[in-house]
Amino acid sequence: MGPLFRLDKIPCYLAFFSAAMMVWSHWTLPPFHSEPIDLSHEQRPVVNASGPPLEKGERASSIFLTPELDDLIRSWENSTLSDENAKSAIWGIVQSKSFVDHKPSHGIVFMKTHKTASSTITSILHSIATSHNLVAPVTKKTAPFDPRGAKGRKELLGLLTTIPGIQSAPYDIWCNHVKFHESLLTRAVPSSYGKLFSIVRDPGTRLRSACAYYHCCPAETEEEWAEFVLSDHGKAGSWNKGFCEFDQSSGEIYGPSLTKETQAAVQSRANRGELLLLVMERMSESMLVLWDFYKLHPLDVTFISQKVRTKNLNVEEEKSNRTKLAETLVREMNSYDSALHKFANTLLTKKVEALMPNKAIRDRAMKEVELLNDLLHHICQPNLYGVTSDLNFWCKEKTFDNVSWNDYHLRRVNSQKHTAAVGHRQNDRGRMQRMRQYSLR
Repeated sequence: MGPLFRLDKIPCYLAFFSAAMMVWSHWTLPPFHSEPIDLSHEQRPVVNASGPPLEKGERASSIFLTPELDDLIRSWENSTLSDENAKSAIWGIVQSKSFVDHKPSHGIVFMKTHKTASSTITSILHSIATSHNLVAPVTKKTAPFDPRGAKGRKELLGLLTTIPGIQSAPYDIWCNHVKFHESLLTRAVPSSYGKLFSIVRDPGTRLRSACAYYHCCPAETEEEWAEFVLSDHGKAGSWNKGFCEFDQSSGEIYGPSLTKETQAAVQSRANRGELLLLVMERMSESMLVLWDFYKLHPLDVTFISQKVRTKNLNVEEEKSNRTKLAETLVREMNSYDSALHKFANTLLTKKVEALMPNKAIRDRAMKEVELLNDLLHHICQPNLYGVTSDLNFWCKEKTFDNVSWNDYHLRRVNSQKHTAAVGHRQNDRGRMQRMRQYSLR
């Protein structure tokens, strides 16, 4: 009998070993993406967000994107993704049952504040409501609701909703202008579990934007506004009225009584995790903490806005010295809003670093927010060839302002028989097909 191991038979041994490994992997390893990926927040990929620094050239795992979106965004980033494949992939996700069933972890209450990108946040929430078949109130009213009195509470709790047949609270989402009252959390959206969120902005730039929009003071140009603020008339504060009222954001969040006590109470609420404060100048980070606060799908925190950029804003070097002086003076004249903005920035930094301690992963997640928005901007262009009517509707939901969205859904709801409510809620998967029949005129 010859030796068990022969040098001249090495090629045969290698071939046999290779074949054996292929058979083993076939029976023991799961096929790659052989089944639809569950995109629910319970199934988020586990990522070591506080792991060691990445080596040069090493690919960082995404803590923000699903595996499917991660591959899609990297293809988009590398310019290897065609328009057709991008549209097909996005539509495949948003019409899937796993996406529709990906509800927020709890009810959403948003305290709108003027000239702080709150319209963009509202469009995000409206899209969440219709994408996931949630109960959201629809109304023609544009003035703030006031539930502090019995009549105001009755009005707020008795609105039509996005679900035909449901004509009153409890709602799943609230994102209309409202004067804060605890009934908003306990009766309007009891599933909020006492939690809510809002967004703030540097009062130095917010007041200039308000002046230009509401014509409270001269603000056709940056220079004109700066000269007015620095004049005796501007320093006297005569423009402190209407939508240019000083400390307006604090008043909308704290309530009508601006005192050190109410300020401390709001900060205490935020420190307990019951109030989330976003910062307009830091939209990428704000979207990440909003995504985490409500355990949303990554596509839920995308937006299509011509007014607000995803990238964090840092344009101080572009401003004239007179503009910087004017903004400094306005911050001093708005002491509560300035303190609120500073507090919100500090808290946002802590939340983002706690969510993603690893800087490389944190930077990549912020970049992913920006890339995902860029991709959505591209495929949702009105004239882009091949955009299906279903995907077009989903895109339009992200572009509606508050008035347009409420007007459309009021007409849609009023055109249906309210007795279909239960069927609509159970048939989540067919929501887009049901909505297509209604004109977007």
